[in-house]
Amino acid sequence: MVSVTIDGRKASVPEGTTVLDAAARLGIEIPHLCAQEGMRPYGACRVCTVEITQEGRTRLQAACSYPATEGLEVRTDGEQVLRGRQIILEFLLARSGQAEPIREFARRWGVRETRFGSRDRTDCILCGLCVRGCREVVGAEALGFSGRGVFRKVETSFEGYGDRCIGCGLCSFLCPTGAVQMEAKAAAKLRRAVGTERTCRYMLMGLVSYKTCPRNIECRHCPYDQIVEFAGGTHAALRARPAEAAGPINVGPFEFRTDRSYGRNHTWVRPLDGLALVGADHFLTTLLGGIEAVQAHQGGIGLRAGGRELELALPIEGEVVRVNPEIGMVPRLVGFSPYQRGWLALVKPIGSAGAGLLSGPEAACWIREEVRRLETLVGRPAAEIEMPVPASQWADVREAFFGARGVKG
Repeated sequence: MVSVTIDGRKASVPEGTTVLDAAARLGIEIPHLCAQEGMRPYGACRVCTVEITQEGRTRLQAACSYPATEGLEVRTDGEQVLRGRQIILEFLLARSGQAEPIREFARRWGVRETRFGSRDRTDCILCGLCVRGCREVVGAEALGFSGRGVFRKVETSFEGYGDRCIGCGLCSFLCPTGAVQMEAKAAAKLRRAVGTERTCRYMLMGLVSYKTCPRNIECRHCPYDQIVEFAGGTHAALRARPAEAAGPINVGPFEFRTDRSYGRNHTWVRPLDGLALVGADHFLTTLLGGIEAVQAHQGGIGLRAGGRELELALPIEGEVVRVNPEIGMVPRLVGFSPYQRGWLALVKPIGSAGAGLLSGPEAACWIREEVRRLETLVGRPAAEIEMPVPASQWADVREAFFGARGVKG
């Protein structure tokens, strides 16, 4: 426990508690937009700026991300704080003043108009709640940031590829302006799915082990949805936290990660701030064996192992902007750590580059089917298959799972 003083009032709080939470324990309200209980501090909106005095030094800091330490003194209503807060609120009004929640928020804290003009008004204030919720809580990563500076924006992965969205609605729930409408788009996509069985979004969130939807994803007419949606005073995804339960899928001797999408040639893709990390999955690297050389270029990725060469097409359309420098020095990293340090290339996607990628339940079904196909091809259970695949079987395995383009040996 540490002792802190906020607006002249002393409190004892656990070390590491944020100033925002410490103030709340004293009943002192600090305005904030991007902070959410259960999510890591982000410090994007800066509306929660307070005056911090520590060891004789005074400065302004974001209360949502600043940790409480012994002897810390905080002022939430000093002259500097109020002046800085006013400017921040005026900037928000200049950017998103047409959004009623932002106008109401600014009025509540004493700002009704802005001196700053803006030609490009938008409802999005770039607080990051939707992106962080989708990534940290749900684990879907259907949303991400792209661009820098004035060009920064929130968009679906690869400019329109939204197949990772499970329709949980957390992004809409968290958005302070109402700018995000992913839930409705995902529901419309799920209704168009082939077949008659629709998976309930609460099953995808991990709240129930198995449940199908008898109402064609018309959640607003579903009694179960109305009971569950905000039970406990918050969104169901914040209670279920599916990202924390998500982990690797093990099918026989192969490991697959649920936090990325897959190309059918056993390459994987993960969005990264408007770009995409590309790698080879554990299935591919295990069958190929110890990789001795890697060459990535605009058309694809070349791998060499044990005298065999495999040329893989990129799983998304785009420009290779960087090749992993580590694998140039230690190619075997591709096999030792295929989903982390052994990534192959960083790609700048072009258009709706992610069309055709597999993710979520669809990817899990495909992965299991691939292992069954391998067992049929080789004629034995996956756990008993010799790894890497012997030279006598390699040609058949290569043709069946990776294609024959540019393959030698």
